[in-house]
Amino acid sequence: MKRAPRSAVLVLGDQAIVSGTQFVTTVVLVRGLGLELFGVFSLLWLSVVISAGLQQALVGQPLMAIAPKLEGQERRRYLGSVTLLQLLYTIGCVATIGGCYAGVLSHWDATYLAGTLVPLVVAVGARQLHGFVRTGFFVRGQRTHALVNDVLAYPGQLAVLGYVMLTGNLSFKTALWSIAIPSAVAAFVGLAIQRSWNGNLQEAKVAARRHWLSGRWLAAMQGLQFFASNSFLVVAAALLGTASVGAIKAAQTVMGVLNLALLAMENVVPIQAARESVHNGMHAFRRYITQIGVRGLTVCGAISATIALFPDWVLRPLYADEVSLELIFALRGFCVLYLCSFVIAILQIGFRTLERTGPVFFAYAINTVVAVTLAQPVVSTFGFKGAVLGMVGQQVLMAGMLLALFTRLSQRESVIAEDCEGEGEGLRGAA
Repeated sequence: MKRAPRSAVLVLGDQAIVSGTQFVTTVVLVRGLGLELFGVFSLLWLSVVISAGLQQALVGQPLMAIAPKLEGQERRRYLGSVTLLQLLYTIGCVATIGGCYAGVLSHWDATYLAGTLVPLVVAVGARQLHGFVRTGFFVRGQRTHALVNDVLAYPGQLAVLGYVMLTGNLSFKTALWSIAIPSAVAAFVGLAIQRSWNGNLQEAKVAARRHWLSGRWLAAMQGLQFFASNSFLVVAAALLGTASVGAIKAAQTVMGVLNLALLAMENVVPIQAARESVHNGMHAFRRYITQIGVRGLTVCGAISATIALFPDWVLRPLYADEVSLELIFALRGFCVLYLCSFVIAILQIGFRTLERTGPVFFAYAINTVVAVTLAQPVVSTFGFKGAVLGMVGQQVLMAGMLLALFTRLSQRESVIAEDCEGEGEGLRGAA
């Protein structure tokens, strides 16, 4: 009876460390580099974001949906096969991003980017492997191990970054190394603890096929999501300057307090949702998803409303002289955006649990077309406010589409499950 509360505390504490580190890192970079250079850093960091997003779609999220359904030796062999798949994916990503960034550097002559190639590709690989290790611990129910491993990665990151800042050596290059080295250490320690390896190529092919069937739409969705969520950001950088990007990213970081609940949920809810669907049926699964959604929205809504009403109280202690009317407007916009993000996250878990992710892809496809089409004219006409409102509008549209699609799909799955149960009862009665 005491295990569930303790587990919840561990998960929330773990995510508090992750979100808190990201929050402090952004504050340090904004103060140390200024909004304009921080905007450039944020654009550079997008390469890490997209590679990690694809990794979650193809490896991490299918892992959390499939592993709880397996038992015994079959489960152990599967987990070992997924480790092999992750290593292959990481090698491919590092090579691809490294080659692309080398090409960019050959045409982008900026002194602040000197020496950033190696730390960037190390950060790409380290963040992916560490993300995989975290997922592996949660799938195995080893939440204490996940917490300890994250202490290595994230407070370690702050320790290195703090040393760099205090010694006056903060730059793009040292900031990237400050993130990459602790993540790499935590990843290799985690892999050593898990000791999960299966070199059977045939079993790896079977696992890869199942991951592909489960995650292909998620991977395509991640690509679409990347273009959709960053269309207004890139257009703002081109038309308004990188300081606008810095203000938007600084506001996003403040809302990391809501990400705490959202990201902690991603470590627990998919596993429990899969168990509900397998052991208790569709009605229990739908009830569980609904309960989590209502509780989460209540908490996030209260926090978001408080931040929107008193933005100066939040921003001034963090960013001091960097606070502007644009930053305040962006913060208020993201209060609405993150409520929609919570709804989207819950619904995506539902689709993944049912292993029916095609509708998510098509919803993102529509959302991407709208964003790419409207980004330039909206930002050109309405400036910074247009960029923020465009990003908020995307999330509102996406949440509405996914809610309609999930309601229809889950109702249909419930009817199918009831029909199967009815047929089973009929056969038993005939016997």
